[in-house]
Amino acid sequence: MQEKSVLEQENVADTYDGPSYIIVDKNALCDIFKYTLCGICNQSTLKLEFGHKYGFSHQLKLVCKTCSEQKMECFTSPRLEKKSNTSAPFDVNVHAVQAFLAISGGQASVEEFCMFLNMPLMSSKTFNEIKCYINSVYSLASQTVLNYVHNSVQNAYSKLNQNGSNTVTDIAVSFDGTRLTEDTHPKSVLAV
Repeated sequence: MQEKSVLEQENVADTYDGPSYIIVDKNALCDIFKYTLCGICNQSTLKLEFGHKYGFSHQLKLVCKTCSEQKMECFTSPRLEKKSNTSAPFDVNVHAVQAFLAISGGQASVEEFCMFLNMPLMSSKTFNEIKCYINSVYSLASQTVLNYVHNSVQNAYSKLNQNGSNTVTDIAVSFDGTRLTEDTHPKSVLAV
């Protein structure tokens, strides 16, 4: 079987319905509205303002400088489901932290990345909160898989048992723990 190169493969971002990200210069983004007319005062004075930032997610506000009408407000990334007593993280931040953990970069690599692109830094507090969020999601997913494996093995043994009594008392599960030291999920699970 011949594999396609990365360049020959279909662009996943074109077919995926979820969030997808690009890196854009703020000036280029602001230039989009430079000659756009305001629907109320009919002037081309719309300005894109950048509000609060949360890691790599920024608040955007489109405001008319002539009539002071705020046209829209949004964040550059959606929030994810809340998993603990902290605020719900932004999708872009979770993906960024996952990427930097996967390449064994950690917080120091995030800082270097931001400095080279002249981007605001993601705080270590935000990075660590998101790392905890990722770990809780992985733990929940691992527990779900283990419960599924346990139930599947129990069902298989109960079908084999002629008496119908469940004789499975113990199941051994082995994890590939090579990545557990990096606070990420295991590569594989083997149930015996």
